[in-house]
Amino acid sequence: MTAFGIEPIPAHDPSIDCPHRPWPSRKSPAIWRYGRLRSTMTGPKPAPFAASPSARLGRQSWEAGVQDTVPGGTVSHATGPAGRRIRGGIVLIHRGRLAVIERRRAGTTYFLFPGGGCEAGETPQAAAVREGFEELGLHLRLTGLTAVVTFKDSEQHYFGAAIIGGRFGTGTGPEMSSSVSSAGGSHRPTWLELDRLNGVDLRPAALRDCLAGTAADARRRVTELIETPVRIREG
Repeated sequence: MTAFGIEPIPAHDPSIDCPHRPWPSRKSPAIWRYGRLRSTMTGPKPAPFAASPSARLGRQSWEAGVQDTVPGGTVSHATGPAGRRIRGGIVLIHRGRLAVIERRRAGTTYFLFPGGGCEAGETPQAAAVREGFEELGLHLRLTGLTAVVTFKDSEQHYFGAAIIGGRFGTGTGPEMSSSVSSAGGSHRPTWLELDRLNGVDLRPAALRDCLAGTAADARRRVTELIETPVRIREG
């Protein structure tokens, strides 16, 4: 059984390369799409991005073919502190269900939160949006950082997300076409009912446990996590 610890993340934790505040308000959200940018933000044009830790909002990121406004983040690389592999993932709740990736591999079936590793020069936010499109076929709006999960040499950043376009199940990422018999196994996007998460092998388990309950409980919990994200250490 996997052991884990959970603790709140300070607003400006120096060990995280994408501090989670400030974040755009719901009244003036930045909207991310894979491949193009739409922004509903109003007011004066933000000052040009300066390559310093204090420049946390309004960065125009063009790496890996993703054009997006990245809130709360500086340029991140494929590896972070202590050589950890950095990943970006999403927590997407829609109509009382949670979007997941079903993995079938070596005779085992389990589920993962959608997401994947950052490419060189890519932020966890940009990776989360890109993976959401590649795995689910959806354009997403990120609503805030919910958790950072560390496991062995991996640091996974999970963001709340909302659907703004696309069609679920049409992702065309290279892994989506792999078969059950392949070395990597199969990847299939699907939905899990929130009130049936207990007992489901959904990884990371600690993040699953944060969401288990009714749909209303899960939505409230995601809001709470965005207000005060948590660090989860698995091992």
